[in-house]
Parts: sequence; C-alpha cells; structure tokens
Amino acid sequence: MTNKALVLVAGGIGERAETKIPKQFVEINHQPILVHTLQKFLQYDSNLICVIVIHPDYKGLTEELLQKFFRDNRNIFLTNGGQTRFESVKNGLGFLKQKEFSGIVAVHDAARPCITLKLIQRCFDMAKESGNAIPVIPVSESMRKIIGEESTLVRREDFRIVQTPQCADFNTLYSAFQQPFQEIFTDEANVLESAGVPIFLCEGERHNIKITYPIDFKIAEVILNTINS
Repeated sequence: MTNKALVLVAGGIGERAETKIPKQFVEINHQPILVHTLQKFLQYDSNLICVIVIHPDYKGLTEELLQKFFRDNRNIFLTNGGQTRFESVKNGLGFLKQKEFSGIVAVHDAARPCITLKLIQRCFDMAKESGNAIPVIPVSESMRKIIGEESTLVRREDFRIVQTPQCADFNTLYSAFQQPFQEIFTDEANVLESAGVPIFLCEGERHNIKITYPIDFKIAEVILNTINS
C-alpha cells in the first residue's frame, strides 16, 4: 500500500458562488472543478489513495464523474461529509483508518483546482521531514483590525494567508481530530495546534486560489490555461 493519501473536501454546497450546483461540479474548460483538482494529485502520484468527502445528495453525480474520468482507478473512494469542515475531514480520516493507512495525508479543498505539482511535492516532502506542512502566502494588501465600532492598524508583515493542501503524519492528524469540535477549527492546522502539535509553514502559491465567489471561476480559468499550457 502507498504511504501517501489525499482527503479531498468536496462536501460543501458553495452558496457564495451563486451557482445552481455546488461549485466543485461547475465546469471549467469542459471539466468539473473537482476533476481538475483530482487529476493534478493523481498526476503527482498515480497510486495515491484518494478519499473524496462529498455531500450525500451529490454522491451519485460524483460516481458518474469518477466513472467518466477515472474509470480504471481503484484507489478513489467516496465518503459522506458532515455539517462542518471538521466533521467532513474527520469522516475522511476515519475512512483511511478503516483501510489501516499509515503515512502522510494531504487535506485539500476540491475548489482549489489551480494547484501545481511543485506545491504538492513541497507539502508532502516537508510533512515527511517535520510532521506537517501548512502552505501560506504573504498578505499583499493593507489590513485593519476591527474592535467594536473602531479599527486599528496592523502590520501585514505579521500575517499569512493559509492555503491547502495541508499535509501531516496520518496518525498524528487522526488523533488530533478525536478532540471535541471548536469554532476555531476552520482548517487542519488549527486542529493540530489545539492538540499541542507544533505547526510548520511552507511556501504556498498565490495562484492557488479557492473558488468562492462568481468572479473566481473566470480567474481560475485564466490560471488553469496558464499553468497547463
């Protein structure tokens, strides 16, 4: 069994994207966003164990896409998402636990299709060396902190924007996800840190955007055409 796995978080319905179907199923260049994302990880490692965490209502549609685009791959599995990202990732990790997986696992947003092989490699390599790897990019705009009805200046140099894939030793991450849910658990780094695990940052990529709003689909199309050309 390979010692690398992916938990692809695709359980959201993406209300902010203002689409008729969840954003991960919207097509860019004639392929659903989810397919673009998964293809990149399988290009990195064709033997990667992939667990797609999906909303139960869209399990059938996802199965159709897997049959169409990944017919011969036997290492792609589906499991149900939860009410929160925390629950969804926990379900994905639980599936890997049942498969007796051991090694490095990456947790990635299905709505980040513009990832590159270099970033995937960098995250897996650092996680293997340090125990985890959280990709971040610098803040390029001015920021202010809101306190009640007032705001104060903050140094943008003191902050980083967090991305995925967030990679970690599987057993460590699985153990961290056994703790009770907290509102701050918006990503895997927060869960690990809450469990007392030191966090290691690595260089992310500015074009590794998460599709969230309607304009992001056009931006992602331009980026994909550029990095895949």
